[in-house]
Formats: sequence, C-alpha cells, structure tokens
Amino acid sequence: MPDDSSDINDRIANAVQAYHERDNPKIAPLAREFDVPYQRLRSRIHGRRSMTELGRERKALNPIQEKALIAWIRTLNSAYTCPTPTLVERAANLILLRSGSEKSVGHNWVYRFIASLPPDISYLKPKPAEKVRIESQVYDPMLLWFNRFSQLMEEYNFLPHEIYNWDEIGYQIGEGKARHALAPRSGYENPTGGHHESLTGIECIAADGWVMLPWFLPKSSQHLEEWYDNITIPDFRIKPTPNGWIDDETAYDWLCCFHEATKSRVQRGRPRVLLMDNHPSHTTYEFVDFCERHFILPIWFIPHTTHFCQPLDGQVFANLEHHFRSANNEVVMGGGSVDKKKDFFRMIRDVRNLSFTQRTIRSSFRSRGIWPYDPEVILGPLRQKEIEMEGESEVIRMIDTPSPPPNSQVQPPIHPQTRSIG
Repeated sequence: MPDDSSDINDRIANAVQAYHERDNPKIAPLAREFDVPYQRLRSRIHGRRSMTELGRERKALNPIQEKALIAWIRTLNSAYTCPTPTLVERAANLILLRSGSEKSVGHNWVYRFIASLPPDISYLKPKPAEKVRIESQVYDPMLLWFNRFSQLMEEYNFLPHEIYNWDEIGYQIGEGKARHALAPRSGYENPTGGHHESLTGIECIAADGWVMLPWFLPKSSQHLEEWYDNITIPDFRIKPTPNGWIDDETAYDWLCCFHEATKSRVQRGRPRVLLMDNHPSHTTYEFVDFCERHFILPIWFIPHTTHFCQPLDGQVFANLEHHFRSANNEVVMGGGSVDKKKDFFRMIRDVRNLSFTQRTIRSSFRSRGIWPYDPEVILGPLRQKEIEMEGESEVIRMIDTPSPPPNSQVQPPIHPQTRSIG
C-alpha cells in the first residue's frame, strides 16, 4: 500500500529540519534515515516547495475565509434566497479586500469553489412556478417560519424594544386621491398635483411603538440646495440614488445608521431582531456580516408574504399612503404646489406624524402575530384558506371527471361529502 502523501511530506519536512541542524550532513543518508525519495528531499533542501504548499498558495481564500463564505451562503438559504455565482464571486472579492489582499477571484474560480461545497449545498436551477401557485401553498412555509421565530423567542426571550421591522415605501410626488364632494352633476374635477415623480422612503419601527427617523432616496446624482428649504424634520437623511431606489450601498449605509440609532435602546449583550423582506440589497455579504458582528439577528420574510405578515405593510403604510395623498389634495385645493421634491420634503413631517403613532405601530406588530407572539393570527386564516382551496379543487376534479361510455358498468366516483340520491 503506497504511503500517504501527507505522511511523506511530514517525513520530508523532518529530514529538511535535520539537514539544517546537523553539521555538513549528506542528503543520501538522510533520505534513507527518514525513508523519503532522494530527489524530492534534495529539491526541498534547495528551496523547492511542496505541491501542497503551492496548492495552498494558489487557493484564493484561506480555510477561515472559505468557512465565512459558506456560512453566508447558508444564511441566504435560510432567507429563502439562493445566491448566484456572480453574488458568490462578489462576496469572495469583498472578503479578500477586507483582508488587505490585492488578489481577486474570477469566474472560473467560482465554479471550482461551487464544486467543492459541502453536500447540503447544491448548485441547482430552480424550477419556474406561477406566482398564484406559490401564494396558494404558503401555509407550510409560514408554519416553518413561525417555528423558527419561536425558537429564537425561547432562546433570547425578546422584549418589544428589541424587535424591529424595516422596509421601503414608494412615493409618487404630488399624487392625490379620489374623494367624494358636493358638486354639480357634471363639470367637477378633483385637483391633484401634476408631474408624478417617484421617490423611495425607508422606514423602521419597533414593537414598543418606537420609530426611526426616515431616509429618503430621490432620483438624482447629487444633493440640491432647494430640497432643504423649509425642511422641518431634524436629523433625517436624504441620499440621492441613480434611479430613486435602494441599492446595496444604501442598504448597508442604512444598516450602519440603524445600529447607531438603536444600540442605546438595548442592554449590552442583548440582540436586536431585524425583520425585513429578502430584497437582494438586504442579503449581501457585507450586510449579513455587519449584522453578525453587531449582534443584530436578521430575519427575512418568505417571498410573496410581506403583504400579510410584515408589520409595516399593515396599518402603518396604509395610513401613510392615506395621509400623504390627502395632504396633497389639501395643498392643491388651496392653490399650492406639491409636484417638486422640495414640496415633498416640506410636507412629509406632518404626514408621518399622523401615520406613525405608538398605537398604530404596536397594533401593526400585534396584527402580524409577532408581538405579543401569537402565530395563530396569521396561520389560522391561512389554514382555513388552504382547506377551502382544497375543497374547491375536489369539486373541480369531480366536474372534470369524464362520463363513462354508454352501457358501461363503470360508475363515476362519488365525493365523500356528496350524498347519493335514489
């Protein structure tokens, strides 16, 4: 049976050490003494490195860095997100950059890395599925989601000021709402703003009723002085982005701001839970790594479920949309302007004050079963809906059952809940 390569390398290393420690030794006797090939020992003594050392040097990431990258992939899988090779490549290069390395990985490296992943991580092509079908099969995933959240609740015994939810909301600047009014039967038009330019807001609330100061992301390449005329919200953040939407950099910057705004609200050594959707900017390696380093527990909602299980998507954003459009109507009715960014920044404080009340925020967490913890608030209606859909499917199958041919002895099936007549 041939010697194990690692065993031979160990013996060669010991022989090289003996060569340097002894006075004028001969290589051939050393090779016989340590039972190693003469030429390999001679090459090693003269400075040639082993294949193992060369292979380790050629590897882009060291074992600790690879372990961190694999942990990030598993975290994304728990967030119902499957990272692509491009995202893995980007994360690996970020790890190298942070370590001070000037190296970077390329496209081919990613596929070699994927081939070496543990067996519980597979490189698959997800099967396409209709959105309606996904939404109709949400009960079991939500049950699993609440079970995981329950385990965290039991482990950390969260308090309401430790549970947060953040999300983006889109604004159409100047957009009003249709409303009833006393007017002649014809000729009345409801005045609204003109040009509807879009803008993104970032909001964050806590289960105890706290609300973080907002961020606004106008579409622009730079700040404009006119935005800050007559602004009444202290310490808020305007961050222009190329398209007025959130991106990876903005999400990370917001997370850093969230940490500074909330670290004094929790005792040292206590976690903060951050509930969010799984938008790609919320799952980057940089974002997840920051959470881990600052004891922030990111919990992602299942795709296509935030409209019924995320606190912000409930009464809070509904109120915000209502008061924002109503405020636009009132300004335009009085002859004012609401179609510019400076108009938006001037009026948004009062709109938010009406929308983000402690009572509304607490009610939003309660209506999602998150605090106080009561998963049946969400799971009960989902279970009932699934039962009803299964019943409808049975009826459809009965209707679609073909009739037997004439004079056939085959009888059509009778549904268990259908009483036979006759």
